[in-house]
Amino acid sequence: MRELKFRGLTANGDMVYGYLVPDLPDSTVYYKEYSQRICWYEGQAHHNIPVKNGTVGQYTGLKDSYSIDEYFGDIIEEKDGVRLIIEDGLSSVWYKNMKTGGGKYFWQLDVHKVIGNIHKNPELLEKE
Repeated sequence: MRELKFRGLTANGDMVYGYLVPDLPDSTVYYKEYSQRICWYEGQAHHNIPVKNGTVGQYTGLKDSYSIDEYFGDIIEEKDGVRLIIEDGLSSVWYKNMKTGGGKYFWQLDVHKVIGNIHKNPELLEKE
């Protein structure tokens, strides 16, 4: 079973990592845009911060060729320059080719690295 951890984008554009909890309904003036929180511990201190809806990505349980954790929504690049977006497939993690719409499973990948994600690095999204 994969480790349950998440990440999400804060209002100031930072990506935070931890576990995911729903916020209390109408707990803030911007609840409609930020209805979930990422929580984490640093030493004995517990932290949490609201994250923008639609930016939450779960850890896939997989790592790239350089031992970097992969999350849904990450953009990876293979050694031949092909870029793929990590998506949740029906029964597995799916790496969708941004140009062709096709894809691969993890075991079909060669050397690859996480180069960004769709929320913080939209400029990495190639269009045909």
